[in-house]
Amino acid sequence: MGEMILVVKAAELKSQVGAQRFKALPEEEIERLYACVEVLAMERDLVEHDASYMQLVAFTAIHHNYSWFTYRSPQRRRSMGIGGHIKADGEEVLFLDESLNLAALHAADEAVTVRGRCNYRLAGLLCDEPSEVSRAQLGLVYVAQLRQPGVELRDLGITELRFCGMGELQQERDQFDGWSQILIDNLQAM
Repeated sequence: MGEMILVVKAAELKSQVGAQRFKALPEEEIERLYACVEVLAMERDLVEHDASYMQLVAFTAIHHNYSWFTYRSPQRRRSMGIGGHIKADGEEVLFLDESLNLAALHAADEAVTVRGRCNYRLAGLLCDEPSEVSRAQLGLVYVAQLRQPGVELRDLGITELRFCGMGELQQERDQFDGWSQILIDNLQAM
């Protein structure tokens, strides 16, 4: 058996969310979606190219004092999100419930160590339909609000760690990966 990840049915999600690339999630929207979208655990290999499912991917943006954490990935693109596929652990998970939030936090913890305390909140949903890879993935966008600017990466292939203000992000937008570009366009909503 291959790696088990969490997925949602694409048609079910789109009927609730629509075709937006980024959807901010105020508390009342989280409550509404919580009861409407079913989360399933499936083998990653089976859903990798199946358009009827969307793989849940944690994408955590780290924020401190009007600046956002950025880095350069091993693929040489800049990014402002940390995380990865949300793995199934055998427990039943409901869409946007606390256990899903903890699984997403674990995905971010595998990539970075945050020094000090931070507030962690779900900010939105992200989907990049034009991108073939991203079309099958639903990003659960979290914001980690740091009290002090301390971040260490565990991935040795990641370089050029720095915090950037909104103006700098917008000015250098074209250097970033697709999901980060969508976030840069929607920072005000986060």
